[in-house]
Formats: sequence, C-alpha cells, structure tokens
Amino acid sequence: MQGLHNRRETDGFTLVELVITLAVAAILVSTAVPSFVQLVSNTHATRITNDFVTTLHAARGEAVKRNVRVTVCHSANEKTCNPGGKWTDGWISFIDLNNSGTRQPATERLLQSHGKADSPFVFDLGAASLPLQDYISFSPDGMARIAAGSALSGAIQTGKLELRNANTGVGRDVAITGGSIKVKEVHS
Repeated sequence: MQGLHNRRETDGFTLVELVITLAVAAILVSTAVPSFVQLVSNTHATRITNDFVTTLHAARGEAVKRNVRVTVCHSANEKTCNPGGKWTDGWISFIDLNNSGTRQPATERLLQSHGKADSPFVFDLGAASLPLQDYISFSPDGMARIAAGSALSGAIQTGKLELRNANTGVGRDVAITGGSIKVKEVHS
C-alpha cells in the first residue's frame, strides 16, 4: 500500500523538459536552414546553367547538321535579339541565314527560346569576353565565330560567362573557346 502513495502520475512533460526540447529543436533548425538555402541556390544555378549550355550544344549541333550558321543571342521577347541587352533577359537560338548575329523573324527560323532568368541570377562577362556580349554564333564547322560575311568566316569567339546567384555567389563559369563549351562551378 505504501508504494501506491509514493508513485507520481506522469501524464505529460514538465516545463523544464519542454523548454529543453524546444531549445534542441531550435538549434537543429538553425543549423539546417543555411544548408537548405545553399542547396536551393546551388540547384537553381545548376538549372539555369544547364538550360543555357543545352541551348549552346543544340545550336552547335544544328549548325553542323544543317551546314548553316546558328546563333544564340539574348532576347527580351523570345522572338528577336536584343543587342545591348543582357543574357538574364532570356535567349533564343535561330538559323542565321544572313550571318548577322541578329534574327530577322520573317526569314530566319527560331530553334529554341528561353525566358528571363529568375532574380537574383546574373550573367557576368569578363573584359576578355566581349565577343560574347550580344551573341554566340556557331558556323557549319562547329566553331563559335563572330558573325561576318559568310557562314565560315569571322574570328573565333572565345570568352567566359559567369552565371551566378547575386545573393550567394554560387554559380557556374561557362567557357567558350572555338567549338568547345566547358562548365566549372564557382563560388564568388
């Protein structure tokens, strides 16, 4: 009988137990959130880069397959090039029949289009990458060349575009050297 009187009923948590549990949970959440934000930023950078590089590879392949110049340029309306604009406005690829680096909608076939890149995503060009400022044009031999004259003329285009999240600095470098397209992860 004495054992029954000393037994305490425990139907719930004490205030101390609840506070300790909440403190541990808060610590776990505070360490997980930055990792999650980094993961989302990295995934976003990868997606935009993959979209851009896929467009470049497809344009190069079409140029070789069709034996014509195919150009990728930035575009705000997904139909025509936007000289002086930004790559974050979006981009298009098209068969560049007149080798000008800009699309003539009435005569030049649109191959692909991509809408505006989500904010805070940016494309940065280095000073040595000015040939890539408005367009990237692939000739029938698969080389990136400045659009001039005929399909096979023009200086080789080389340069680097850095695609990154402006808030976190996570991104990718897309280096173009002639017909080669290489991607490298960067952290600014």
